[in-house]
Amino acid sequence: MSTLTTRSGKGSPLTNTEVDTNFTNLNTDKFESGDDITVDDITVSGRFIVGVDASVTAAGTTQGTATALSKTYNIVNTASANQGVQLPDASSGTRITVFNSTTATIKIYPYTNESINDLSANAALSLGPEKGRDFVAVSATQWQSTDEGDALVATTIDASGLASLDGGIDVDGAFTVADTSGNVDTSGTLTVDSLASLDGGIDVNGSNFTVSTAGAIVGASLSISGTTTLSGDLKYGTSAAVTTAGTTQGAATSLTESHNIVTTSSANQGVKLPTAVVGKKVEVYNSTANKINVYPNTSDTIDTGSANAYKPLAANCSMVLICKDATNWQIHRPLAVRDSSGTLLN
Repeated sequence: MSTLTTRSGKGSPLTNTEVDTNFTNLNTDKFESGDDITVDDITVSGRFIVGVDASVTAAGTTQGTATALSKTYNIVNTASANQGVQLPDASSGTRITVFNSTTATIKIYPYTNESINDLSANAALSLGPEKGRDFVAVSATQWQSTDEGDALVATTIDASGLASLDGGIDVDGAFTVADTSGNVDTSGTLTVDSLASLDGGIDVNGSNFTVSTAGAIVGASLSISGTTTLSGDLKYGTSAAVTTAGTTQGAATSLTESHNIVTTSSANQGVKLPTAVVGKKVEVYNSTANKINVYPNTSDTIDTGSANAYKPLAANCSMVLICKDATNWQIHRPLAVRDSSGTLLN
């Protein structure tokens, strides 16, 4: 604000020196074209017009050879892959918009010795075709991108370690895991063939499984909700030579696979089911000449019977059990045998 001497304020005519001083003060405080202004708030009743360069040509492949931007809104309409543009020298509060209207991915560099987001000094940020980003200078050396919504199109996923996909992957089309390098082809169907190798496994919502070189899924449970189409063999985990043990639940042989074939036993020796999990299915085949006992796991039940109580399995017979809840196994019976009073015999 200029300091001026007025006649009314002085109470007498101004001297020549006082008039000259007024003009000097006005000249010192005036704004001219190109000057920067600093104000508290601006109220615009009409349009707010910013500088626009609607025909930017990207250049070079380094920070030093990139095209320097000079306007607030910049439209890049000519570029080859990885050519670039450079933001102006950062000044806190400065805002720059860059829109890439080309079919190439371009580089956006900061000014010399400045940074964008958490990138290293002088490092470039990539901007894909038909994408735009806003940049705000938060200090004299730091730019922050306000738009992090650009999609990343990946051609390779490195799954040599343990990949965590807690939120899942949304694939609008389909993809194929096809080779030992973990390359992902974004066309076709999801196929795990004999060449697929994810050595470290994939952790999906806490359930770890690996895809072996034979194409098998190995590890903890894999939950699939919805309809799944299987156009080949479905192989279950199988213990083909189970030997029974003990005559109590604690001494019985623990079963670890879905299919279990008992090949060695003595009369009334037993096997023990795994801990009950809703939906789990276990089959026990007694290929011996002796009756054996099938025990639930500790505190679990079979057919809502007493906790820890066994069910007998006759020689050369089988038993299929399915968990209906977290503690109870149900026997699946193709044929139920009852006595004259209706009591279940098998």
